[in-house]
Amino acid sequence: MVLGSMVICIALFLCVCLGKGLLLHWQYPNPKIQTYAYGETAQVGAFEITFFRWQWDDGSWIRNTFPDYAENEFHTSTGENIGEIRVGIIELQIQKVEESDTFFQVANIAFASGAWGNQFDMELFYKLNPDLSSMALDLEVGQTQKVVLPLVMRELQFTEKQWERIDDRVFYIDLKYYPEHIRFEIENK
Repeated sequence: MVLGSMVICIALFLCVCLGKGLLLHWQYPNPKIQTYAYGETAQVGAFEITFFRWQWDDGSWIRNTFPDYAENEFHTSTGENIGEIRVGIIELQIQKVEESDTFFQVANIAFASGAWGNQFDMELFYKLNPDLSSMALDLEVGQTQKVVLPLVMRELQFTEKQWERIDDRVFYIDLKYYPEHIRFEIENK
């Protein structure tokens, strides 16, 4: 009798959980993915974003351009190298094309490749964009702002096998996730 009641309770609990999951999926379905390539323009709300510059290297450009940053970020406090790195420099042009009371939030941009995801380095972002005082771009219709985003990856973020193929991976610049997923594809070839 007790065993039968427990089985019924467990079955009821599983049905409720399954029902809630289906209800959530029905109310919030998977987003439609829109992928754009280098040189193309994507619209996110009242803004058009164009991906027009891509540079990929072993961190040499950052080491030469910002040696103090590289010394702090690419070495431990005792001066040891933290391992190999890869740096992508992405330049986007953001233009407000419609009248609205919204602003473009650069901090919402992220990077992804497979299960790996990350946001850009904020300190390096401001070094690359010295004319920006905020990540909230409050533009007028027709006004354009260029933004440089640093994608910094450290060897320790990946398995050895993944790192061996890091230069062959496809990365994405995620601009918006829901209700539609808008992204740029970055190929290292």
